[in-house]
Amino acid sequence: MGAKTIRSVAVYTPMAHGFYYGQLCQHLNHLAFELNLEIHMICTGNLGRYDSELSLNNVDAVISIKNAIGKSLINTIVNKQIPLISIGHQYSEHQIDCVISDNRDGLAQIFAYLFERGYQQITFAGDLDCQEINERYHAFMECQQAYQIVPLANDLINLKGQSYSAGNQAADHLVNFEDAPQAVICGNDLIASGLIDRLAHHSWRVPEDVCVVSFEAQQSDHSNRVSVSHDPFLLAEFAIEQLMRRAEHPEQGQQTILVENKLLNSAANDDPAFTSKGTKALNLLELSNAFVSSDENLHSGLEELLSLKKQIGHFTEWACLANWQRNNNQRPYIKIIEMHGDGSKLDTEVLGAKAFCRAEDFPLNHWLDKYVVNTAQILSFPIIVNNEAWGFICVAGSLHSPEQLALYQQFVGLVSQLAQRHERDVLETLAIQQGKQSDRLQRRLQAAAQKSTGGLWEWDLATDQTTWNDRALEMLGFTSPESQSSVRNMGLFDRMNTLDRAVVQKRIASHIKHGMPLSVNFRMLCNDKTTRWFAATGEVISGFDGRPKRVIGSIQDVTEKRRSDQRFKMMASYDALTGLPNRSMVSDQLAQQIRRSPQQPLAVIQIGLDRFKHLNNQHGHEAGDKLLRHVTTILKNSLRDHDFYARFSGDEFVCLCPVDNQRQAIVTANRLLNKIEQPLHDALDIDFFVTASIGIALYPDHADTPADLLRRADMAMHQSKANGKNQTSLYKASIQADRNTRARIDNELRKAIISNELSLVYQPQICPVTNKLTGVEALIRWHSKELGEISPAEFIPLAEENGQIVELGYWVLKEACSTLKKWQKTFSTHINMSVNVSAAQLANPMFLKTVHQILQVSAINPKYITMEITESTAIADMDNVRSILEQLSQHGIQISLDDFGTGFSSISLLRQLPLTSLKIDRSFFNELKRDSQDWLIIKAIQELGSAMGHKVVAEGVETLAQLDLVRELECDVVQGYVYSQPLAQTALEASYFLPQDSKIRSFG
Repeated sequence: MGAKTIRSVAVYTPMAHGFYYGQLCQHLNHLAFELNLEIHMICTGNLGRYDSELSLNNVDAVISIKNAIGKSLINTIVNKQIPLISIGHQYSEHQIDCVISDNRDGLAQIFAYLFERGYQQITFAGDLDCQEINERYHAFMECQQAYQIVPLANDLINLKGQSYSAGNQAADHLVNFEDAPQAVICGNDLIASGLIDRLAHHSWRVPEDVCVVSFEAQQSDHSNRVSVSHDPFLLAEFAIEQLMRRAEHPEQGQQTILVENKLLNSAANDDPAFTSKGTKALNLLELSNAFVSSDENLHSGLEELLSLKKQIGHFTEWACLANWQRNNNQRPYIKIIEMHGDGSKLDTEVLGAKAFCRAEDFPLNHWLDKYVVNTAQILSFPIIVNNEAWGFICVAGSLHSPEQLALYQQFVGLVSQLAQRHERDVLETLAIQQGKQSDRLQRRLQAAAQKSTGGLWEWDLATDQTTWNDRALEMLGFTSPESQSSVRNMGLFDRMNTLDRAVVQKRIASHIKHGMPLSVNFRMLCNDKTTRWFAATGEVISGFDGRPKRVIGSIQDVTEKRRSDQRFKMMASYDALTGLPNRSMVSDQLAQQIRRSPQQPLAVIQIGLDRFKHLNNQHGHEAGDKLLRHVTTILKNSLRDHDFYARFSGDEFVCLCPVDNQRQAIVTANRLLNKIEQPLHDALDIDFFVTASIGIALYPDHADTPADLLRRADMAMHQSKANGKNQTSLYKASIQADRNTRARIDNELRKAIISNELSLVYQPQICPVTNKLTGVEALIRWHSKELGEISPAEFIPLAEENGQIVELGYWVLKEACSTLKKWQKTFSTHINMSVNVSAAQLANPMFLKTVHQILQVSAINPKYITMEITESTAIADMDNVRSILEQLSQHGIQISLDDFGTGFSSISLLRQLPLTSLKIDRSFFNELKRDSQDWLIIKAIQELGSAMGHKVVAEGVETLAQLDLVRELECDVVQGYVYSQPLAQTALEASYFLPQDSKIRSFG
């Protein structure tokens, strides 16, 4: 089969709304819009059972989300040689391309998170019969081995099922373990939710008694859980890209694309659950919310849906209600019951035979061509009755801009409501036909009303009389029997605010006629002349003939709730400290400005305060709050009335400024920079000098959507910080490229330890008098399978930013100790091993315990280990650093101050820290001459170090001339290329430990 052009794609998905499926489908539509593809979104309802060939002759490729489709349909697609890719599921029986979560990466992140916090006794809970959970368990075992964690006797709780109740079962097992684990990794979030709730029943606390970590990031009331999840946008992007590659190169073998995961804290995760409740077939005896009309019980509501085109965009230009039928050969085909286009109903009777079509040909092109210009998306939503496919609703439309997709999930929700309405309609029709429904339902509702303690009302449609129960009248302020009797039968609209009556009347009419849910808020005048807000819900009750007879409903006073919601909305939209709009309003404001004036250039200016964390640490958070309010005043006084500015995050602000050109944007940003760049002593009585880094992105030059503009302004701001801070940077494409490179390095670095991509090299430290090896410094190197050799200058700063430096530091210490022990056993040598220690390691509460464990396991005498810290590390948190170094020193570990002489506090550090050696910074040796300024500084450091009993190490000595001068200065140890570059373990052993080379050549 040759290359194939893809113009239309069928997407089979269990549902098209909710967080996981909704976001994924929305992103697929967005990408399809950019690539000018037509998307037919087919909701299948039940996982793994859908085998209909709907639309298969009208599409060029297929995407299946999770296991949405059954084996029969997969075989049909494969036999028709239609490119197929699966998202989130591997079909083991078929060679199908798939895009799935990288479970090994997810477990690596979980283990890094747990290991950093000292959790090493870990149990896995999940159903190993599930393909994906089984993969996660195998990744769990790999991580245990990589971290050299001895497995617990009960390191697996193998469950039967993946549900909330399975999590309950896991908790019951856990509390009966003899040796309880410190942490439990759950196969998915449903299991984790059930586990946490049942543990609470057993009086176990999370995370105090046990830490719970899970996959798939569903919404939860548990703010004490951490989850690993993947980005739906990446799933969509990789799926579309692979689909295009498959179409161009059909002969290539099956491809599996792994998507990186992200560690999420449930306390900060506001996303809805990835899995939403599926469609349910209603029990006839539970139809307390049913509504039936004798002649229009299958009225689709499509006409009303199409009338909402102004509100939800051009998704709804054509729609139909279809019913599955079978011919004599039992082959399924489609009967069109109702069809709408251009806001009007089409006569299916006139269509005659044309009202029928084969499933694979649906929808026929001539149905759409007349009403939809450039069809971009088609949505088919199933109607399932008694667990069987009855039919579906199909809606087609076009997309005119990617912004229209912001309403996509609301649109899908409306179609879902219509489909569920039809399920009720069909069931009720069956009930009426069998004489089982109306009077019994009515009696049950009336009995429920009599027992209810809430506010209830009943509206007789024949007499137009409304009856209110006592509780409803009490809510309106009528508390005495006398006052209640006077208004017992007042009309539904008598005391309703005139501004709300039309809305309520329309909602009731839509409910009676079309079956739209009746739920509405309105204001009513109470007995004490005050106006209060009420929420009402209701259901229409029909007689045996199917005609509506009355509406029965409930009423609730929601005045305080609305006030609370308004306060919450203010809190959610405005920053409490500065009074400025917060991050949530920036995107909306930016979109409004672009929509309102699409031809007006706009500067997005992002301001990040430099050294803000240092200010908080040095002067307290109150000083930081003062600075944020101070910057707010500067923005208010410096910007124009029509400029918008907001607090974007902790120490960042965003300004939206209409400009005429690029130069005006830069001038505005620099003016703000100069205003901020002032000592704070006069303004805030704080001895601190503040600066800022600013990034600028311009509409439409750099991007034309809010998300892209904000992202590029943020990139430019970080470029200013990377270039030295206190400056302005304008976005350019190279910044994006650099950021992409950094992101790739960051992603690969997370897998480096487990993938065995890291190694150590060792640079010799030599006594310049005897020319003998006295020690080595262990230096980390990384050869990535994906990216090749990565310089430490690139990945070490990234590791410090993302927190991985702690894990890397432990790995280096463990490997260095293991190597040193080998040398001691094999070569009977007792040289010193130096390792670098970061500020993040010293700040980690598990640092001392972990170091002690590593030394114990390796059986190394601590006196042969030197830990090197920089001056900046030492002064970052002096009290804590001094305490930790003193405890290390008491155990015999040597402490060295690296890069000595480059900072401002070096002399005082000699007195405050338990140092054993000083490493003079390499910059002093670059231009070293006798009696030069560098010479005098080195001499002073040497004399001071000797007087205090510290060894002095000369680092970065590269030439023989420099070595001669170092000898004159009487430095104790030399490290540099004059003796050797950093060597791999075997090379160093060959050079220094083998008998024939036990003594190196002498110099001078």
